[in-house]
Amino acid sequence: MRTILATLVLAVALGAAAVDHPEAPFFNDGRPEVVLGAYFNEAGTDSLMEFEGDSLLVYLVMWNAGLRGEGDVAALEYKIELPDGIHLAKDTLPEYSHLCIGTVLKGFSQTLEKRPGHGLLVETLHLVRIGPVAKDARIRVLPHPETQLLQWVAMPGGPGTVRKYQMLGRDAILNPELTTALESWKPLRSQ
Repeated sequence: MRTILATLVLAVALGAAAVDHPEAPFFNDGRPEVVLGAYFNEAGTDSLMEFEGDSLLVYLVMWNAGLRGEGDVAALEYKIELPDGIHLAKDTLPEYSHLCIGTVLKGFSQTLEKRPGHGLLVETLHLVRIGPVAKDARIRVLPHPETQLLQWVAMPGGPGTVRKYQMLGRDAILNPELTTALESWKPLRSQ
């Protein structure tokens, strides 16, 4: 029953966006926008790293969702792009992730047991080195390729009250040359 409900929630919440591209707004209210970022620690605070080993973990963490009373996070969609020299060995979803469609590298839609979205761990990527990794190599958080949106869904009153919102993607940077990395480290807005 839980899987059927999660499937219906995902279809209602994200499926409609693929059909008619309704405008999922940014807040633009002077407060921090909702962000899905790639980080090198589970706390979601370190996004710069000198990569010297053969493997690393990257944590996808969501910030600022639900702080305006829009409700808990019920679903989201995104895509991850890895730099040359890095390969995804596996990804791990938290226990509160229910239904997922797609792959993280080609476009990923995910439903969650409704959770507050401030410091929310969405996924853990287990990455391995397969070749040289350039300076300022980026692990990018991008819009889903089908909808062209980097979005999340809240259902403040249950499945009948679906609200979609856009979020910013924040890259993680490997082997940073700080003078260039910090100048170009800007969040990405979906279209």
